[in-house]
Amino acid sequence: METNLKLKIITWNANGILPHKLELQAILNNHNIDIAMISESHLTPTKNIKILGYKAYQSNHPDNTAHAGSVILIKNNLIHSPLPDINETYLQATSILISLNKYTKLTLSSTYCPPGPKISMNNFKNYFESLGKYFIIAGDLNAKHSTWGCFLTNTRGRTLLRSLKSSNIKILSPPHPTY
Repeated sequence: METNLKLKIITWNANGILPHKLELQAILNNHNIDIAMISESHLTPTKNIKILGYKAYQSNHPDNTAHAGSVILIKNNLIHSPLPDINETYLQATSILISLNKYTKLTLSSTYCPPGPKISMNNFKNYFESLGKYFIIAGDLNAKHSTWGCFLTNTRGRTLLRSLKSSNIKILSPPHPTY
């Protein structure tokens, strides 16, 4: 997959984005970030974020209270298409489609999975299938497994790993825990 587009992308678990808006703006501007993929945004249909120079997309928890959720911020000058949100109790995902070159499109999906609800292999597989051939998922899935550097493994981590393997999806993660 040859690409002509170079992007600076960050991912961040905000645990509430609005109280950190000024910090976020500074990071975006100081580091010339093209796309921010934010999990645990804590937004609602009437409580959203606006950042000068960026288009914001958000997925909220289905009960529409200020917890959980995800956001993607993308520079206004980048050509992209929003994809349908996923707003389930077990998974909220905000996704966009960008063109890497004239032949290849890439889906970016900012995802948050609250720790309580159960997620089946089928739930994960259906989510992956909704993203197309090439995709990057960033966020907090509350899925711990030694395969991606966690010290502990939990049930959701085992389910996610089985789903990834059965869907032939490659895992890219740092060799150390991210929590």
